[in-house]
Amino acid sequence: NKILSRYNFIAITERFDESVVALSMLLNVPLSDVLYFTAKSNGGYDDGGHVNQDGNHVCVVIQKSFISEGMQQYLESERWKHRTRWETALYKAANRSLDLTIDYLGRKKFNVKLNLFQEAMERARTVCLPETVFPCNKFDNGVFHPEGTGSCWVGDSGCNMECLDRVAKELNIDR
Repeated sequence: NKILSRYNFIAITERFDESVVALSMLLNVPLSDVLYFTAKSNGGYDDGGHVNQDGNHVCVVIQKSFISEGMQQYLESERWKHRTRWETALYKAANRSLDLTIDYLGRKKFNVKLNLFQEAMERARTVCLPETVFPCNKFDNGVFHPEGTGSCWVGDSGCNMECLDRVAKELNIDR
């Protein structure tokens, strides 16, 4: 509890959309300002800061994650559970904190905003993502685009914000 009290807000990766919507409500920021693209996902590409011997960035495929049978057994073992007990406690507390924050904001109101946000995210993935040029882009087989030649502000952050703004306006998600 001492650890959590040091933070005003903790997002949960596995509940990222919920976290972003809750934070937008707490900060009174429009949903249009928290729409995003995932620049790195399995099946996509990333340069990971890697440069070949010619000094050129090289995009590599991001492999799909997997857990072998042996690793799965280890992750289910008492040894692993004991070893990660404090991380697990923190994770559970952070999830509980997010749930309490959502209750504080009003679950019904929150769910309306979350549904709007998810609708906008789906529309953005359909309309905007194919035209978004990341530094390493799966739509052109991982060709590297130097900074300033793609549609991102910095690196692979803030990508194709113009299209996200159009989607937000089209769906009127800031009501």
